[in-house]
Amino acid sequence: MVTMTSQIPTIALVPGSRREDSLNVALAHHAASVLSARGARPFVVHLDEYDMPLYDGDCEQAVGVPDEAVRLHDVLVAADAVVFVSPEYNSAPTPLLKNVIDWVTRVSKRPLEGKPVGLMSATPGPGGGVTGLEVLDVIMKSLRADRTVAPVPVGNARSRIDQKDPVLQEQLEAFADALVSDMTGIVAP
Repeated sequence: MVTMTSQIPTIALVPGSRREDSLNVALAHHAASVLSARGARPFVVHLDEYDMPLYDGDCEQAVGVPDEAVRLHDVLVAADAVVFVSPEYNSAPTPLLKNVIDWVTRVSKRPLEGKPVGLMSATPGPGGGVTGLEVLDVIMKSLRADRTVAPVPVGNARSRIDQKDPVLQEQLEAFADALVSDMTGIVAP
């Protein structure tokens, strides 16, 4: 367990799904419990609480940036780290997640610059969303996010999350240790 000598880091986990029985929402909550056990203060951001239209430059010019985009921007900027947990749709992150990233970056160009950002994906099949994570990683690099923590692809996620798979638990613990140590400089034993 990591012992904090200063401020307890806050970590926003952002699932890229609104589905009622989403594997990625479940993974975000499971990761939050692991991060909490590692001395962090995680919280899950539910994107259904941030209603935004599809990004369109003409819309932005006509009515400005939606208040919900500003509110989400402020939540992400205030967090010490952000973890995006996205399903893979046709080898990419979800349109929902891409849309909120597009709007948030209209509030400030690089709101995640220098901030530790983690990436996870849960899929019902064996692939774990690896290709979608690669695309999301490219987006994070363009935003100059700190991407030193390795992504976590979780294939066959339904049974692995529901049954508290020990291999998944080890993956999440390693991810949490790396993310917390990246923020605090304190390495877990």
